[in-house]
Amino acid sequence: MNFEAARLARVAADKVTADPNEDGRWRLVAGAVGPTNRTSSVSPKVEDPSYRNVTYDDLIDCYYE
Repeated sequence: MNFEAARLARVAADKVTADPNEDGRWRLVAGAVGPTNRTSSVSPKVEDPSYRNVTYDDLIDCYYE
């Protein structure tokens, strides 16, 4: 799924770059690498910066799998 998403993003970026009405600059395609959509470095609760919605052990399990 990630490979196809990256491929489609690259096709779209190349199409915009090739458009003569655009500025001609090249575009980068970037994506996220990892087995989850969670982050351990940012709190989802603004009022509690120390809160995390995933544990370190949960992340270990996901990466191991």
